[in-house]
Parts: sequence; C-alpha cells; structure tokens
Amino acid sequence: MILTRGRRAARRFAGSLSLAVLLVIALAVPAYAAILATLSSPYGRPGDEIVLTTSDFGNHNAYSDLASNAPQPMYLIGLADYDRMLAQYGQHTCGIRGQTRLGLLKWKDDVGSLTFTIPDLAKGDYFFLIDVDGGAYPSCWRMGGAVGNGALTLTVGDQAASRPSAEPPQVSSSPRPTTSGVGSIPTLVLFGVVTLTLVVLLGLALFGRLRHP
Repeated sequence: MILTRGRRAARRFAGSLSLAVLLVIALAVPAYAAILATLSSPYGRPGDEIVLTTSDFGNHNAYSDLASNAPQPMYLIGLADYDRMLAQYGQHTCGIRGQTRLGLLKWKDDVGSLTFTIPDLAKGDYFFLIDVDGGAYPSCWRMGGAVGNGALTLTVGDQAASRPSAEPPQVSSSPRPTTSGVGSIPTLVLFGVVTLTLVVLLGLALFGRLRHP
C-alpha cells in the first residue's frame, strides 16, 4: 500500500515538475517591446493636428540607442488590420498594406516627437507602429501608452482634437525598449525562482503525506 502511494506521489510530483518547466519556457518567450509616448489629444477628426511625444519618466537614457539612429518611420493601423497583420505575419510588420504612414519620429535630447495631421481615415481606433531598425528583431514595434497600460491609441471620429493638457503623465508599467533585445532577464529569473519554489513545496507536501498516510 505504501509503495503504491509512493508511486502515485512520484507521478504527481513528476507531472507538477513538467508543468513548472513548461511555465518557465513560456515565460522565456519575449514580449513585444514598446516605446512609451503621449498624444496631445487621444482623439480627433481627419485634418486635425496631433503631436506625439515619447515619455521616459526621468530615465533620460531610456531611448539613447534609438535617438542615436536615423529618424524612424511611423504608421497608423486600424484594429482589424492589426489583427490581420498578426495572423498573416505572426509579428509586428511595418510598411505593409492597411497601414498609413505618418512621417518620421525625430529625436532631440533623447526625446522623440512627431507632429502629424490625422489622415482621411474611417472612424475607429488606431494603433501606432514604429520601424526602429538598428539591429532590433523584430524591427517593427507597437507604441505603448504612457498614461495607463496598453497600446497608444488614437480614436478617429467626429470630435475635434483637444488642446494639450498641462497635467504630467502617469507612470505606466509598459515595458521599456532596448535595441539589443526585447525579453526581460530579471523578470524571467524571478518567475523561475517562484515556480521552482512552488514545485519544492509541493514535493515536500507529497512527501509528508507519504510518510503519514
């Protein structure tokens, strides 16, 4: 009876260990990098002028690699076209059909900015894509919103663009960009340690049950 319970416990532990390994592997997949930015207005009509400005929240070296390169092309893409792009290419891809080029993101003192006029687009929400090039892979990134979480989004509709606000932006938890890599090694190590700790605790619990059936 004890031997049978021991085998069952060993199988359960092996299954838990396999699950933990798969979790660590899944966490190792890098997420898309993001350049954080704000808009002078998150909405507007075709023909309205919008100013996009990158945000580094005091970390003045956050975009130093990007600022040292040539100005980067920027694009608008609707949500439906965005989903089709991911389905077809499996990653962000700049300059393809369904995107509207806005101009070049230009840098001064590690701050990037782009002033553009909203094109004649259908009403709806649009994401911003930027072709960073410079050795990054993939070289096409989606811009992150500096206020709150998620992607930087422009809503095109009947409401006129608002004037820039004097209020400072809130800190976002969106990932910081680098041109050398997209994944976060410290985050991976942290999740790996937590996962392995849970596996060890599970093993000790099963061992205790085996000793005291």
